[in-house]
Amino acid sequence: MNQSLWQKLKRVKLLDLCHIALFLIAIPIALIYRMRHRNIWLFCDLPGEARDNGYWLFRYVREKHPELDAIFAINSTSPDYMKVAVFGKTVPFGSYRHWILYLSAKHVISSQKASGPNASVCYVLERFRLFRGNKIFLQHGIIKDNISFLYYKYTNIRLFTCSTEAEFQYVKEHYGYPNGHVQLLGLCRFDELLKPSCTENTLLIIPTWRKWLSHPTEGTHKQDLENGFLNSSFYQNWNGLLNSDTFSQMLEYHNWNAVFYLHREMQKYSKHLQSSSSRIRIGTFPEFEVQSLLKQSKLLVTDYSSVAMDFALLNKPLCYYQFDYEDFRKRHLEEGYFNYIDDGFGPVCKNEQELLNTISKYISETFSEDSIYQYRRDMFFTLRDCNNCKRTYEAIVKID
Repeated sequence: MNQSLWQKLKRVKLLDLCHIALFLIAIPIALIYRMRHRNIWLFCDLPGEARDNGYWLFRYVREKHPELDAIFAINSTSPDYMKVAVFGKTVPFGSYRHWILYLSAKHVISSQKASGPNASVCYVLERFRLFRGNKIFLQHGIIKDNISFLYYKYTNIRLFTCSTEAEFQYVKEHYGYPNGHVQLLGLCRFDELLKPSCTENTLLIIPTWRKWLSHPTEGTHKQDLENGFLNSSFYQNWNGLLNSDTFSQMLEYHNWNAVFYLHREMQKYSKHLQSSSSRIRIGTFPEFEVQSLLKQSKLLVTDYSSVAMDFALLNKPLCYYQFDYEDFRKRHLEEGYFNYIDDGFGPVCKNEQELLNTISKYISETFSEDSIYQYRRDMFFTLRDCNNCKRTYEAIVKID
């Protein structure tokens, strides 16, 4: 999945060239600004969102340590802008001010690997060690696969947070980071996730994305990408489930509802998915928030998404729908330390009938599940408290 530097350079756009100019004219200002502001903590999630670990750690810092110069980068037009602004200073993502703060910051903290004002320019700065600040990677999910673009030689990440012992050992041994750069701290959003909440008779369906269906390759037009999605096994299988009479009748009989929510990289295809059943809703951004959906739902169906880890942490039952395993491994992510058959937190279904049988069993038998899944959850999660933000904050403070 990792691209060469030349492949990345070929994808440079006019906007990237504009950011090169912003970067160059920001340098002298940033040098002066840094001398006067030596302890800037610059946070972000995605440019238009504040819903992940970056937001939760920023909120924690503003509430517990208001003396810190903490700033959050987010688009002013974002639906999440106001919920960030009430906690402290913000800067428009990708703006000239953002560049000055990025070059001045002691710590750049994000749930995303691409945490700077412009992904292309910042990739070059970070790859070739031209960025002076400490890059803090909070992650946006528990790693279970071999994600080669997160190797140290590509990232220059100073602090890489992990949430379980198995993940921690895997990243430390395979990703090439120096001692102390990878730490077992927990995902900051888990502090809120683990707070008590009311659940509903809701089945949450969240498949992960597919690189080959979402990102254009050289010579691929937008229409070709969309046609590729409509002809894919991904669309055919998930759309088939959403329009299954058996599935609709099952939900109706047991008085359940379902929410189908596409990964953010696939949200653009939500318009192609629909169901005739009033029991099934197609969730879209920004109306639906994943963490809220996880807390209120009683059962999860996913394929390979790490969202299953969040749901399992809540001790809720789930199952996997994996109709394209070989294709996913070949074209998206290589397998890491986690095997779904041996390590998964629920049954693995290969076709629609298996999936419907599994869902029916869970709903009709009031979530009776094999004891092996509870055992796996107990063994997998090293940290089960609400001190993830605290541990992460303290780890950042200790960085020289």
